[in-house]
Amino acid sequence: MATRRRRVVWTEQARRMLDDAVSYVAQDSRPAAERLLTSLGDGVRYLSANEYCGYLHGRIERADETGQPLSLAVNYDDHYCQYFATHESTWILHLSDETRRELKNVVPEKQTITLPKGLGRHVVNVKQATK
Repeated sequence: MATRRRRVVWTEQARRMLDDAVSYVAQDSRPAAERLLTSLGDGVRYLSANEYCGYLHGRIERADETGQPLSLAVNYDDHYCQYFATHESTWILHLSDETRRELKNVVPEKQTITLPKGLGRHVVNVKQATK
């Protein structure tokens, strides 16, 4: 049977809690701690506090730009999203099957979008699928 891979995104607090758990296990058995960390896999990635704020306080809505199959507006809150005032951000957009059917499958299910630095409203025109 093939090995299943999972993508797990960790908050900073979860990372600290995992560090504490590994330290506790390591006090008793260093090899057990090494097995625990190895079992997490190579694809472990941490979710930063700024990224978490973007998820919580970034508001996404349909922008309805004319001539585009789908356009979205991402609004970064002036207070909670201060990090993005001076940093660009990258999002992975996944569209539901229902949304793609409504758009007659002219856009891919998954694509990466990059927003320039700055607060407030950013409009993204979702790219059409290449044939």
